[in-house]
Amino acid sequence: MTDFFVKRGMSQNKARHAAEQRFGDIDRYRRNLTRAKDRSRRKIGIASVLASLREDLGFALRYASRSYGFTIGVALTIALGVGANATMYGVIDRILLTPPPHIQRPHEVKRMYVEGLFFGRTETHSYVSYPDVRDWDAAGSFESTAAFAVREVTLGYGEDAERVMGVFATASLFPLLGVVPHQGRVFTQEDDVRGAAPVAVLGYEFWRRRFGQSETAIGQMLDLGPTRYTIVGVAPRGFTGVDLARVDVWLPLHSDEEVDEWNDDRGYHWIQSVVRLRTGIEPEAAASEATVLHRAGRATDSDYDPQARVRVEPIMAASGPDASGESTVARWLMGVSLIVLVIACANVANLLLANGERRRREIALRLALGISRARLVRQLLAGSVLLGLLGAGGALAVTKVAGDLIGSVLLPNIDWSLGLVSGGVMVFTLVVAVVTGIAAGLIPAWQSSHSDLVTALKNGGTWGATRRSRTRAAFQIAQTALSVVLLVGAGLFVQSLSRVSSADLGIETEGLYLATLETEPGVDNRDHRVMIYQNALDRLQSLPVVRAASAIRSVPFRGSIAVSLRAQGLDSIPRLPSAGPYINAVTPDYFDAAGVDILRGRALSDSDSEGAARVAVVGETMARHLWPEGVALGKCLYIGRADPPCTEIVGIAEDARNFGVIEDDQLMYYVPSAQQRDLWNPRGLLIRTPTATPEVQAALKRELYAAEPSLRFVTVVRFAELVTPQLRSWRLGATVFTAFGVLALVVAAVGLYSVLSFEIAQRRPEIGLRAALGADASRLIRWVVTGGVRFVAIGIALGGVVAFFASPAIGPLLYETSPRDPLTYGIVTATLLGVALVASLLPALRSARVEPSEALRAE
Repeated sequence: MTDFFVKRGMSQNKARHAAEQRFGDIDRYRRNLTRAKDRSRRKIGIASVLASLREDLGFALRYASRSYGFTIGVALTIALGVGANATMYGVIDRILLTPPPHIQRPHEVKRMYVEGLFFGRTETHSYVSYPDVRDWDAAGSFESTAAFAVREVTLGYGEDAERVMGVFATASLFPLLGVVPHQGRVFTQEDDVRGAAPVAVLGYEFWRRRFGQSETAIGQMLDLGPTRYTIVGVAPRGFTGVDLARVDVWLPLHSDEEVDEWNDDRGYHWIQSVVRLRTGIEPEAAASEATVLHRAGRATDSDYDPQARVRVEPIMAASGPDASGESTVARWLMGVSLIVLVIACANVANLLLANGERRRREIALRLALGISRARLVRQLLAGSVLLGLLGAGGALAVTKVAGDLIGSVLLPNIDWSLGLVSGGVMVFTLVVAVVTGIAAGLIPAWQSSHSDLVTALKNGGTWGATRRSRTRAAFQIAQTALSVVLLVGAGLFVQSLSRVSSADLGIETEGLYLATLETEPGVDNRDHRVMIYQNALDRLQSLPVVRAASAIRSVPFRGSIAVSLRAQGLDSIPRLPSAGPYINAVTPDYFDAAGVDILRGRALSDSDSEGAARVAVVGETMARHLWPEGVALGKCLYIGRADPPCTEIVGIAEDARNFGVIEDDQLMYYVPSAQQRDLWNPRGLLIRTPTATPEVQAALKRELYAAEPSLRFVTVVRFAELVTPQLRSWRLGATVFTAFGVLALVVAAVGLYSVLSFEIAQRRPEIGLRAALGADASRLIRWVVTGGVRFVAIGIALGGVVAFFASPAIGPLLYETSPRDPLTYGIVTATLLGVALVASLLPALRSARVEPSEALRAE
């Protein structure tokens, strides 16, 4: 076009300018064409890679279908290893990583704690008084504040009644969390005032179970505790508030009189608080402002720590300062599951190496025909990735089964209604399975592709045999070493569980029941409670199946009370970290019913009536701390703030656990209920029977209902069930550690068997030659077994060293068990050597049956 304009008389520059005006920027067209060409090349390249990948996967699939035994074995190994990891990831994700469902912008929602000096030691608590929560309402750092208290409440009446889990919450809780109800509405500020018509919001699972997900549930009535509530809404599925435990019903905080009466008492720490931070406010700044308000509210309390400070922590309680033992153990188990995955990888790598031995002539032939080594490696890796994908399907099945077991048996205090196999767990499983397939297949693929073609193509050639044998042996040693670590951990946790389960609680739990009685609404005053408990006690004591029964003011493992106390000859009572002294008012047969031994003096008796001289029995620790010289009997206790009379100590009892299976020394004493009318308000019955059976439990429950027609609800539980929740962390560690240890042991045994089996097949000519030169069957068996046990012995030594130096890290999780317990190490060593011996015998016996002439002809 430039030439056209030049011919028409334009200068060169003007002609060029006119051409550009007509057609645009040529350089821009050139750049566009270049980019289009590059895009085309990239598309062609991607299409080529995809086509090559499709061919590689197709080849791997065809081979896997032909070698289905090998495929199933490898896929199952990957499924077990990845499934263990996916299960623990699902548990950790639920406990530590993912905020509770349905909370909007969860990073802004924080949980409130108070750290201070309590009874001589610094502690951090999430339970505060309700006035503390009202103080924080004035904090400018918070967009909103809310409070809640978790309580079991009784639904219904009589033998058809049931206990449900309720949360009494301020009306601000749902808006603060940003929760939208599944049906109906949530309660509002107008509902959360004294005197308002009581309303309730049902938990989704409770609504499904109790009302069959019927929309007609809205507007129906629920008799909960002493109050009748109108159902106004249903919470969304899986919503548990800021905690992880199941919630059956949500209730306004001020709708229950028993809860409401604690609202102005700063000395009663019973409620938890959450806040939502304002945009741009850091938790540290919010904590500083809340601390100032908290101290100001406690300025007139001389007994309160003036240096107490508020901590604003993440919403996940397991990440906070009062994390449960289960969450700590779960962190460790996640690491343990990674060890299982490494063991599975080593086993899969061993199987792939052995499979490469079997395919050595095929691979050499393909290399000789011109396939590139890079393409061969890709094909072999495609096969291992395919095995990983097949293992991922099995891993999800393992996760479902194992997750249900952990959720229902080991962690029943967590709501698993949404299931363990979430979308995140599925992605995690797929990624880990693929990475496992690649990691396990890299070394076998590289070794298979780097071969001496001439040697490999010879009949009976053993190219790379020594190198492969050493690699397989190294994998086997690694498997064994890691198995030692897992089995040592399992042994330590099993010992801890055994010792904590058999710990001397002071109370004999075998054949012991705890019964609690709840009266009809409107008649639950103290005098009536005393009367019904006495009636129930009289009826129980007349039953042949009951050996002893006692009514008690404080139920062990459910809390205790302390009152003002002075002691003869002492200016003050010694203060222990556990606080106290704690008092329990009991009826005369308490020590027989609880199985608490009297060490010196006597127990309480029927003669210790209201008009008789006041007496008490003290625990052994209290007697030792108050009167170290050992003269507690006959001393006086002065119980109460007024001018109380002398309460003479007539007996010293063995110490009994008061709050938990593991606790600091407690100062504990017991007084007759008849002599402490101001204190006497029974909360339970201890019932001693010869045996603990469901039939006895049902009979006791029937008798208690028959004893008093005004009873609304009766619970009768084995006393051991009060102890069981405190054993969960040890039970979780022992169960999962043992399961992983056994899994690792089985995988290591299979790995050893496969190594020796392929070793025998590979060295068949050598074995035939040894037999021809005079080696008898017993010598050949001993030779093979010694070789197999040698691998295991090296692995045991390495694993023992690792466990010896690593085990102290789990020392705080153990109970009266040394992390370097020699018995545990000895049992693990003997077990692994025994398994190695068994796994080596079959290949050894096979070697003894090799015919020398046949083996030498094959060579």
